[in-house]
Amino acid sequence: MFNIETLRSKSDSDLTKITSDLGVKIAKNSNENDKIFAILDFQASNTKVAKDYFTATEKPADSPETPAPAPKKAPVKKAAPKKKKQKVRRKKPLQQLWNLK
Repeated sequence: MFNIETLRSKSDSDLTKITSDLGVKIAKNSNENDKIFAILDFQASNTKVAKDYFTATEKPADSPETPAPAPKKAPVKKAAPKKKKQKVRRKKPLQQLWNLK
């Protein structure tokens, strides 16, 4: 897709060609800024057409390169929590509960 920096780096004749190829209507006496903003406005409302034109005409070197994705770090495994020992309650004989002898 076009951005303002790449369009400003193009000559007036290149901008005129882009506007005519896309079918953007502009005045004959329009300056470079008028053409740039007309292209950007057209692109905002007709994204598919503008994207198809951009990919067909622009060189891949002009588009910003996407950096290679950083290698993913291996997930750190957490140590399993230690199980707490539960006290086992033994049933005591009734005599011991009431201290009966």
